[in-house]
Amino acid sequence: KMLIDETGEIYMLGFRGDLTTCTSEGKKFRHFTNRGKAQNEYIKINDIALRKQPKELLLLDEHKVISFRIADTLSFKTFYTPAGIPFDAIAPSGEENCWLFSAFPEHGEDINKRKDYMLKLVNQNGEILKESIRREDVTFSMMNITQSANNTYYLKPQNTNQIFYALEQDSIVPRYKID
Repeated sequence: KMLIDETGEIYMLGFRGDLTTCTSEGKKFRHFTNRGKAQNEYIKINDIALRKQPKELLLLDEHKVISFRIADTLSFKTFYTPAGIPFDAIAPSGEENCWLFSAFPEHGEDINKRKDYMLKLVNQNGEILKESIRREDVTFSMMNITQSANNTYYLKPQNTNQIFYALEQDSIVPRYKID
């Protein structure tokens, strides 16, 4: 996955969960974190996102979220994700919250009989503020949330309705439908 900020700096997440950052000219520019178990370190990065204001890099590391200030990589916040399930995609929501997506059901028995939502709006304490997109079937856990122009994030279609949702500050908006 590759993200580009408004200054052209590039943030790349490799398939092994490694993070590489480059200037618009392709030179490495910042080192955010190392692999390890400290509060500011990661085990395996599942997804990344950019917050515009304050300018932060969000790392989703299985059961925790680490947000680093772009200008000062020593300034970071960490919180653990809710519900005890792994999340596989992240998007910013305003100045403090974020959207978390999980392709994995909380209870794997019969997903049609349980009220299970795939998308959660959480605050910086890991508390769920809102849940959206009811799980209808099994979904893939790869690249469900994508960055687009002006740092807009979209959730790819999750059912046969084929709707792309824009993830906004406190709501999701059906933006495009594939015919």
